[in-house]
Amino acid sequence: MEKRQVEILAPAGSWESMKAAVAAGADAVYMGGSRFGARAYADNPDEKGLLEAIDYVHLHGRRLYMTVNTLFKEKELEELRDYLDGNFAFVQEFLSLELPEAVMNISDATYLAWVDLGRCLPDVADLPGFFANEAGVLLEGGNSLFVDNAEGYIRLNLAMPRSMIQTGLERIRDSIRRHRKS
Repeated sequence: MEKRQVEILAPAGSWESMKAAVAAGADAVYMGGSRFGARAYADNPDEKGLLEAIDYVHLHGRRLYMTVNTLFKEKELEELRDYLDGNFAFVQEFLSLELPEAVMNISDATYLAWVDLGRCLPDVADLPGFFANEAGVLLEGGNSLFVDNAEGYIRLNLAMPRSMIQTGLERIRDSIRRHRKS
C-alpha cells in the first residue's frame, strides 16, 4: 500500500488570510476569483490579484487551488458559458496562429479541451514531464487518464482567467520551439 503525505489546505477569502495561511505553514490555500465564487462575502481577488496570489504562494513553495461555485443561478450559468466559450475560442485562435499542427478537440458540456500535440513533439513520449520541466506548466497527458488512444494529447483546463491560459500557452509554445531548435 502506498503511503501518501497529508496536505494542509487552508481557505483564503482575502489577500491577508492567504498570507496568514502560508505563514502558519499551510501546504496550499484555496480561494475564488471575483466571479463564480460560492463565498459571497469573501474579499476574493480580481484577475490581477489572483495572479499575484499565485506568484506569492509559489514563491513560498506552496500551492493555490482556485474554486468555482458548483451551484449557479440561471444568469450565472449564462455568464459562465460565455466565459468558457470565450476561453475555448481564445485557445483555438492561439493554436491556429502559433502551433498550427496542434489539433484541439472540444468535448460537449465541459471546461476541458483535449489538444493533440503529437505532430508538434513526435519524439517526446512524456508530454506532462516535458512541459513541467521545460515550460513550468503542469498538464495531464492523454495516456495517464482513462483512455488508451490518447497518445500525444494533453488536457487543458479552461476554467480560469484568460491571462493564465495565455501565459501557459505561451510557455508551451516557447518550449516546443526551443525543443525543435535543439
